[in-house]
Amino acid sequence: YDLVSVGGAIKRLIGIGGGAVHLDDWTYAVQDSALQTYNLNGEYGFNYPGWNAGRGWGLDLGFTWKRTLSDVTNYVPYSKQDGCRSCDYKFKVSAALVDIGRIRFDPPFYVNGFNETEGSEWQDFTATSGNNAEGLMAEIEGGLGLPTSAGPTKFNMWMPMALTGQIDYNLGYNFFVNGTIVAGVPWENALAPQRGSQVAVTPRFETKRFEAAVPVTLHEFRYPTVGAMLRLNSIIIGTDNLGAYFFNQDVYGADFYFHIKYTIFKSRKCKKVKEK
Repeated sequence: YDLVSVGGAIKRLIGIGGGAVHLDDWTYAVQDSALQTYNLNGEYGFNYPGWNAGRGWGLDLGFTWKRTLSDVTNYVPYSKQDGCRSCDYKFKVSAALVDIGRIRFDPPFYVNGFNETEGSEWQDFTATSGNNAEGLMAEIEGGLGLPTSAGPTKFNMWMPMALTGQIDYNLGYNFFVNGTIVAGVPWENALAPQRGSQVAVTPRFETKRFEAAVPVTLHEFRYPTVGAMLRLNSIIIGTDNLGAYFFNQDVYGADFYFHIKYTIFKSRKCKKVKEK
C-alpha cells in the first residue's frame, strides 16, 4: 500500500533576455531631484534581447510517496498487464528541488561590478533617459559615480531555484485538500532572479473531467490572498488573488493563469484490454 516514485528532468534552456542587479550595500539619500550616494557595493548585468541569445541547462529532482487505497504489489502504473489502471491514494507526500541551472548569454551584454566608497551626487536623476542600452548604461554609471565597465568576457543568469514540498489528502467523495510550500533558494553573490516563497492550503473537488479549487496563499509567508481555479477536461483558468479583481482595495500583486492541452484519458491498448 506504499508507492514511491523518484524522478528528474534535464532541460535545455534557450535564453531570450536577462537582467539582474545584486546589491550588497547602498547607502543613499534623496533630496528634491538629487540622489546622494555615500556607499555602493554590488553588481549588475543585462543583455540585448533576442531569440537564442543564450543557452544553458536546467535540472529538476524530486520524489513522491503515496499511501494507496489498493494493493500495489508488483504494480506498474498504467501498464497493459494492470489494465491501464491508476491507483487512488489516501494521501501523498512529495518534495522537489527545481530550476537548478543557468543560461550563458552571448555578446553584446553589459556587466559591471563596483565598490564605490567615495560617494557621488546625481542631479535631476528622475529625468534620466537613453536612446539605447549603451547610452542608458553610461547615464547610470556617470550618475552613481561607478567605474566604466571593463568589458567582461561572460554573462551568466542563474535560474530561480526553489525547494518545494506538498501534502495531498483524499477526504473522500472526490474532495481533497492540499498543502504546498515553495521556498526560494538564492544563489549567493550571483546575478539571478529570486523565486518568491509561499505557503498555500487548497481545498478542491476533482473528477476526471472537472475540477474546482480555492487556494489560500501566504506570499512571502506574510501576504494572504484567496484565489480560485476551474478545470474542464484539460482547460484550466485561475488566479491566486481574487481580491485584486473584485474588491476596492490596495493592490500589491495580481495574477491570472490558463492552461490548454489535449489529454488522452485512455490509450488504444487500454481499450483493447477492456474489450477482451
